[in-house]
Amino acid sequence: MDLLSRTTEQLRLRSASYRRETIRASHARTFDHGAGMCLVEHGRATIGFDLALGDGDVILMPRAEAHTIEARAELALIVAEFEFAAPDHPLLQSLPAMIHIAAERLDATWTRSRDNLVRELAYPEDHPGRATMLVRLSDVLVIEAMRRSPPPKGTECPVSGLVSGAPDESLGRVLTAIHESPAQPWTVAALAEVAGQSRSAFAAHFTSVMNEPPMAYLGRWRMFRARALLRENNLSLDAIAAAVGYGSAAAFSLAFTRQHGIAPGAFRREAQAG
Repeated sequence: MDLLSRTTEQLRLRSASYRRETIRASHARTFDHGAGMCLVEHGRATIGFDLALGDGDVILMPRAEAHTIEARAELALIVAEFEFAAPDHPLLQSLPAMIHIAAERLDATWTRSRDNLVRELAYPEDHPGRATMLVRLSDVLVIEAMRRSPPPKGTECPVSGLVSGAPDESLGRVLTAIHESPAQPWTVAALAEVAGQSRSAFAAHFTSVMNEPPMAYLGRWRMFRARALLRENNLSLDAIAAAVGYGSAAAFSLAFTRQHGIAPGAFRREAQAG
């Protein structure tokens, strides 16, 4: 399974709520909620650092950060708010705070999915299956947006894609290895071998593209997998420690508590109670 498929499967979109908004010309609206997406039905606007928006453009907001849209002409938007099962996924956190996809970069697949979503939104809220259909269609739109997200500035990624490192062939191999085998006793040298680079070149390249050293990313991924395992099942701490690359439950518990301020057992009880 490829990195994007694995990531979206782990993220699991739980719910998607939609509404239409109109912003009058020369007015602004700040969106300050969780992850979501804006589809421009018609109009012109700017967002962020004077990024221009036009008819059919899409803005994906992977995390809970405020964004202000200023309308240049009357702006009609479809606004979505998403709830992910794993909002703490490291790859989701690695995405830019805002992904803009211009209408001209969207193909027939996206257009059909968008049209289906607009048609579904026209039904009353109690229409059979409407909530589920909105989640399914939103999944498609999110994946399409991630596929088309531009590579980060200053990197030489051969194709656009999910995150800074995924489009980069050598780092894509490394990320896949880390995600598939977090329990492996990875070292910088071992990851450099997967990348096909020297140790120093790999470490510098990884840090430049991912904005953190490889072992820091590995540690974040292991802790994410640990949180997921604690939330989702009743495996022993020994089993979870082994699954995420710690030699013992004691070593895992110490690292987990140091990072999260709560012991893994207490974290599990709170997560499963909620």
